[in-house]
Amino acid sequence: MKRLDFLDFLKSYAFVIGVLKSFAILSCAIVGWLLGGVYISAGLTAATTIIMIAPSDIPGNRKHHLGGIAIATLFVAISSVSVNFVHAYGSLWQLLTVMAVLTFCYAYISLYGARAAMVSIAGIFTLTLALVRPQQGIQILYNALYIFMAGAWYIFLVRVLMWIRPRQYSEQLLAMCMTLTAKYLQTRALLIRDTTHRTANKQVLLSLQSSLNEEYEKLRAVLLDSRSKSGKTNYLQRQFLIFIEMVDIFELAIANPIPYEKVDKYAEKDAVFFEKYTHFLEEISQILLKMAEYIGERKKGTFSISLKSLLEKQLEFKQAYISISQEGSFSEEQMLLEKMYHYLAKQTQNIYNVQQIFNNYYTQEVSFRDEKSYRRFVSADNYSIKRLADHFSFQSSFFRHALRLAIVTVIGYLIGDAFKVQNPHWILFTVYVIMRPGYGLTLKRSKDRALGTLIGAGFAFALVYICQFVLHLDHEIYKYIYGLTILMSMPFGYGLLQENFSISAIFLTLYIVLAYALFVPNAMSVVQYRVVDTLIAFALSVSANYLLFPSWEHKNYNLLIIKSLRANLGYTNELIKRADKPEITTEYKVARKKAFLALANLNAGLQRMLQEPKSQRKNYNVCNEIQVLQQDFLSCVATLSTQLVETPSPIVRDLFVRAIQEIQHKLQHCVALLDGKLDEEIRPFDPQVFYEIRQTTLDLFAQQDKTPAVDSPLAAIRPQEMLFFTEQLNYLRELTENIEKLIGQLGGGN
Repeated sequence: MKRLDFLDFLKSYAFVIGVLKSFAILSCAIVGWLLGGVYISAGLTAATTIIMIAPSDIPGNRKHHLGGIAIATLFVAISSVSVNFVHAYGSLWQLLTVMAVLTFCYAYISLYGARAAMVSIAGIFTLTLALVRPQQGIQILYNALYIFMAGAWYIFLVRVLMWIRPRQYSEQLLAMCMTLTAKYLQTRALLIRDTTHRTANKQVLLSLQSSLNEEYEKLRAVLLDSRSKSGKTNYLQRQFLIFIEMVDIFELAIANPIPYEKVDKYAEKDAVFFEKYTHFLEEISQILLKMAEYIGERKKGTFSISLKSLLEKQLEFKQAYISISQEGSFSEEQMLLEKMYHYLAKQTQNIYNVQQIFNNYYTQEVSFRDEKSYRRFVSADNYSIKRLADHFSFQSSFFRHALRLAIVTVIGYLIGDAFKVQNPHWILFTVYVIMRPGYGLTLKRSKDRALGTLIGAGFAFALVYICQFVLHLDHEIYKYIYGLTILMSMPFGYGLLQENFSISAIFLTLYIVLAYALFVPNAMSVVQYRVVDTLIAFALSVSANYLLFPSWEHKNYNLLIIKSLRANLGYTNELIKRADKPEITTEYKVARKKAFLALANLNAGLQRMLQEPKSQRKNYNVCNEIQVLQQDFLSCVATLSTQLVETPSPIVRDLFVRAIQEIQHKLQHCVALLDGKLDEEIRPFDPQVFYEIRQTTLDLFAQQDKTPAVDSPLAAIRPQEMLFFTEQLNYLRELTENIEKLIGQLGGGN
């Protein structure tokens, strides 16, 4: 179970949302209860509706945010009307058919992404909860009216929150990005210092890199949307400028990978240099953490960030570098140290830029900056009908998941009906919560839900037992205790739903059980049935993912590799362009982002594979090796890209482009091996260019004591720099050849 810092949570936007959702639910229920009569039922319907649509409340683009809540409300109405009508006027099998068809349709929509999945879950949940209080006749339509009124009420509350606290979400996203960037730099320092746990720390670094890409994309979308809706205010412009600098800090780190094996080689000799380097990274991290704390806690007033300690460490680092560089001839070692020195100099400038914007964060006026190029980094949402058609086959994991969930819906309902379970809807409700397209994700979700439910039920049991059986309190007394506990639990349960699923399940179980206990005389049975229903749902979900059209990760991993290889092709294309124009373009940054995201997806796929049964971890070692090689490949490309800025030489350009083209040929051959298109004509690989590069390098070293003509291409580059390119290009070739061999072991299918 993930650790939770309650104090930080109480200050967070997630807690505010939890309070909003709790208020929306309780306000409907209380108004209905106060009005009495038929309005009690209306209030309960409205409260239940908000419970259903609450997960669809995902901040981001305002149109998609509010539109998602509105569509979720529509799905609740459709489910309610359909289920109630068939339940009242049809047979059991007609009811099961309607539930299965709607479940499939809702689940299938999740292929549009995380927001769509949360929107569709509203309709799925309602399929079962509609049967808790079945309606007949005109009441079915009245029920639909209450649902739409509840949806309108919740959207109104969300709009009010946007008006009252328009900046809190973006502020906390920015603070999160700063915190993760700080941890990223700290991990880079740790990788140099701690050689024993380097493999594990590399995985941590990759995970942080993936998280950062995700958080920066969220923040980029929110800031650009806010600026388009509210205008380019000084405050928004200041946030946007800080965001740009933070992205530059992160991308500069990605573009300057550390060759740890070489660092280990030189570390003993130049221990002081590397010690100063790691201290420098840690100082930058501490500055970012201080800024994150300030923004995240919404502190007002002037806050000046001192760079005194950083500048002192920069001076120490510079002195360490100068003492080494004065030792004599320019070596590979000195070239590495020079790169590390320039990297930290650039990061210092970025931190200084952030400081200039950050001081007087809430009041200072700033100049405006165009964000057109940054919009290209935001992933466009694809809601086309064609996408639905493309996935309508057993080849699609979304299709199989939707069909699997529809079947489990029928089985779960029949189990609840056959064994006369007290609250059979809890079985299906829990199934919908924990069941995911893959076995590993479902198992993890099931464990989290089961653990949270057991702990929550345990607390509920203890409270009920003490109040009713130890203290023998009257109903008029313990109902206030239950009510207060419910009020305290709801904000945590709903606020933590996206942040920490296990702990969210604790509070949700606690409040739901106690809510039943207020109206059910035998409250202990409520706890019992809650646990039993959860365990049944756990068994159903895991079994279904194992037996019904299973989606094992090893069957999907080839596609992830193909996507990663194609992203590498796009990245190397931009590398070729940089041979002519060494400046960093938007196109280059986009290609780099896609390549590293694809790598993160490879790593995520491996982690999911580890959660599956051992019998299904086929080719895991091979896949893991490919992932490691892909990581090394991207690091090498990033290193070459950085060097091109400093060495734009004609002699490098011609040979460099030819070498990259041959490496691209290898990548294309790898893709062909995996997708079964080897029958297409692929030209033979030509290693001649690598021999030419080697010979040119040797010639350059042979002539280094001579003074080449001014117009000679040899005058434009140092031999050591040519050696660097030679080694890096050959290393890149070796990596692609090794990837090719491993992919040959995988083959085109599984």
